[in-house]
Amino acid sequence: MRGWCWLGAVVSLLWLVGLGGWLWMSSAGDRDEWYAIQLQRCYSSNDINREKLRLDNEQYDQKITDISREYYFCTERAKAIFDRQMDEIRFHIRNVMAVNAGMLVAIWLLVWIAIIVWRWIAAGSYQRL
Repeated sequence: MRGWCWLGAVVSLLWLVGLGGWLWMSSAGDRDEWYAIQLQRCYSSNDINREKLRLDNEQYDQKITDISREYYFCTERAKAIFDRQMDEIRFHIRNVMAVNAGMLVAIWLLVWIAIIVWRWIAAGSYQRL
């Protein structure tokens, strides 16, 4: 491969990797922080509810069980939302990257066709001289 082809291949690869990385960081970069905040809210709610209980309460065990169950469902709900958001982000990034890769292939094909046509025209005009 000639130098310009290598340069084009490297630039194309860097474009794909760079665009993919940028898309991932811009769309999924703050999702971990959001998930941590949701888990902290679940924990805080659990902690506040436990502090309200008194040991001398006759329904202490039942209320502790209810609070623990509520905490579990809160964390599971936050995880389900987080997983759904991440799946949506992955799906959209895959689609954008597929379109981008297709465009790069089309550009490369157009460049190769242009080179072939240019060489054909140049060879025809060289034979006339």
